[in-house]
Amino acid sequence: MIILCSILFFGIGAYLAFRATRNLLSPLFISVGMMLFNYTGGVIIFLTEGRILIPLFISIGVLFYGLGAMFLAAYLHFKPAQELTKFREQPFFSVFPDTRVFFINLIAVFLITVSLTVYYYHIAGIPLFSGDVSVHALTQHLGIFVRSFTTFLPVVILIAYLFVRVRNTLGANIFLYIGAITAITVIAFTGMRGAAIGYIIPLVIIYGLISRKINWFRLTVVFLVFFVVAIVLQYRYFGWEDLPLRDALLLLGSRMTISQVMGADYIIHEIVPQTGFFMGEIAWNEFKGILAVLRILPEHPTPFWITLFEIMHGVDPRAAFVMTTTPIGDLYIDFGVPGIVLGMFFFGVIAQLLYVKTLRYPKDYLILPVMVYLQYTLVSTHITGSFFNVFGQYGISLIVITLVILGLTLILSLPLGRIVVKLPKREVSTYGEHKL
Repeated sequence: MIILCSILFFGIGAYLAFRATRNLLSPLFISVGMMLFNYTGGVIIFLTEGRILIPLFISIGVLFYGLGAMFLAAYLHFKPAQELTKFREQPFFSVFPDTRVFFINLIAVFLITVSLTVYYYHIAGIPLFSGDVSVHALTQHLGIFVRSFTTFLPVVILIAYLFVRVRNTLGANIFLYIGAITAITVIAFTGMRGAAIGYIIPLVIIYGLISRKINWFRLTVVFLVFFVVAIVLQYRYFGWEDLPLRDALLLLGSRMTISQVMGADYIIHEIVPQTGFFMGEIAWNEFKGILAVLRILPEHPTPFWITLFEIMHGVDPRAAFVMTTTPIGDLYIDFGVPGIVLGMFFFGVIAQLLYVKTLRYPKDYLILPVMVYLQYTLVSTHITGSFFNVFGQYGISLIVITLVILGLTLILSLPLGRIVVKLPKREVSTYGEHKL
């Protein structure tokens, strides 16, 4: 009976997330898709171990995530189908009227980003050749070097993709192909699923926003190719060469489902019964992580997933892999079920707010990719957890690259004798009283 209720809750939440956007490729609905993998892992735990709380709590979270999105849509008088159509039909706007200057600047940012990435791999090593795909190998030198290929390069590729879709010039196409090859190389060198997802999902989101007709066949082919490549890379990285394909697929499936919720399951059934709720300590620890990025605090606090792994297994996991807690685990250990209800409602409100603001702002070559990637960070938190830490750190990185692009473009504008920047006109939306 409880499992049937969880299925009902999850279905209602997914439907509300769709109704709030009327876009199957919206960040909100993609987030629900990510949570479906977690829910599947919870169901498998229930069928094998008899523990029902994980799928139940995830379904409650999805329900209130959808309710939060619908609440904000109603509050802002947001008409998803009409406003999405209007957004797709309106022409692109650029704060830089001279697109040649902007494009040259984009190439400069791309070269800087690639240089930082190459320097990072020179120092930290390349997992593809060393066989080390640990988190420690990717984060032993934090800061701008890691963000160069996890944030800066994806945003540059998104901008190049828009240039190709709108202008379709030879230079834009060549630049996009070079960027795509570079991204594929970085993904292969890195060996972590988060790196690949950080390139694929933002492209899917922006494709769903600007395409008047979605080519589902092409999307399916892309995902199938991506899945096959993922299997091949998993064989290479984790030494599965001696495994039959069936066993490798089962391992890959377990990593995408059961492994995603093992941390949350341990929190619910082991840590909380023994220690009680942390009453906001985990959220505060994430906030201190943001302060450490801003150099307000002298050092980064130990992430909760590391502490959790040490409790579960008695070893430091940074030489192995990331133990994901998911938002459900983070919210539950702090405040229990009320934390899941209020927290997921809040996350739904934030996701919907960003989506509405994206549609109500002119389609700009710079602002649209930045907003899309910011929304992707919300999607990624439903895979890993640590909402405030991830959202804050990526948000800071996006501010940095935006300022860099704006600054370089202004510098390149000086030889023209004027600063070529044009601000968009703010107008009242025809679908409500709120401004664009």
